[in-house]
Amino acid sequence: LAETRLAGERRAMGQTLEVERGELAARLATMLAQLERTQGLIRELERDRTGKFQALATQLRVAGDSAAELGRTTRHLARSLSGAKLRGQLGERLAEDVLKAMGLAPGIHYTRQAALDAERRPDFLLALGHGRRLAMDVKFPLDNWRRAVEAADEETQARLEAQFTKDVRAHVAAVASRGYAAPELGTHDFALLFVPSDALLVAILDLAPDAIENAARQRVVLVGPSTLYALLAALRT
Repeated sequence: LAETRLAGERRAMGQTLEVERGELAARLATMLAQLERTQGLIRELERDRTGKFQALATQLRVAGDSAAELGRTTRHLARSLSGAKLRGQLGERLAEDVLKAMGLAPGIHYTRQAALDAERRPDFLLALGHGRRLAMDVKFPLDNWRRAVEAADEETQARLEAQFTKDVRAHVAAVASRGYAAPELGTHDFALLFVPSDALLVAILDLAPDAIENAARQRVVLVGPSTLYALLAALRT
């Protein structure tokens, strides 16, 4: 009887061990599968990280090349703007590009270096209808702005920017003194001063927020390429 009972207990224990062994094997299989998926994910993340670093390195190289090219172009432009005559030619070219973009024709809608009278000869004289002409000066003081952009330290840059704002105010006063706003000669009661870059006009307003109001009090309107286009479009309607 004892042997029979012992044999039964052994069989029951064997069955229990077999069940437990099966459960352990299933758990191990699940853990191995999860580990494999985790390792696969890590490998995928590593490949993705490597690819992104390579793409970033490529973008940095392209950005570096672009920055170098921009630097060369800026230096070339700065050298080109070093003379007053060249600055005047650049202003004339940019202003005329805006006029032509509006469909204005030289000799019909505008003339260059046309005389208002014996003493007054603006860079451009625009005929926009309504019997009124509009004088525009296109020369602009850029020397100290160019130096400020190239300054090696913030103190020098700030000093040159302050001098540049003084140059702008002085040039506005000079344009106002030329009497281009002369309704008695058939012009509008204001003249235009063309700034050769919208970004430069924004920089002027950052450095001297009252620049436009100060110019307007002297019957001079500061305009960049975009604002010139908008203003002339409004005057033609």
